Amino acid sequence: YASHCAALRLVGCSVGSPMSVTFLGMERLALPPRISFAPSFAPSLGHLRSKLPAPRQVAISARSSFVLEGHCENVILESLELDGALHISVHHPRCRLVIRCGLVQNAGWHWTPLEELEGAETSTSPVTEEEAMRGFRVHRTETARYEFFHGGRYVLE
Repeated sequence: YASHCAALRLVGCSVGSPMSVTFLGMERLALPPRISFAPSFAPSLGHLRSKLPAPRQVAISARSSFVLEGHCENVILESLELDGALHISVHHPRCRLVIRCGLVQNAGWHWTPLEELEGAETSTSPVTEEEAMRGFRVHRTETARYEFFHGGRYVLE
């Protein structure tokens, strides 16, 4: 997450500072905004600059999660103010998508340390091996989700 945050800052976007969290007894871990881009979106900083024609129009809060996955070689991020969770999946290689969202605000995703989980929560949904290694469970409370299955030109507003 940190590398995508740093790259966005380098090109001029506003990205929230990491939050201090504790997982598995390790205190003051830096948890940046959770940003994950498909490699096809921007395999280099130069590609990222070309995908963000107006980087000052992109702001992502500290608590946000932003996932951009799939065939993202033809995705352009023009504007976005994210405070919550946004998940965009591009399933077709000939999909041309312009993201011009303005404000996306919702409850988002929360990372809960395993030691804070209630007994009832772990009995109905046991801790997975992955969660045990990480020391937290991701609660996807609310997400703005968009999927593009066909080729064509789309604008997400």
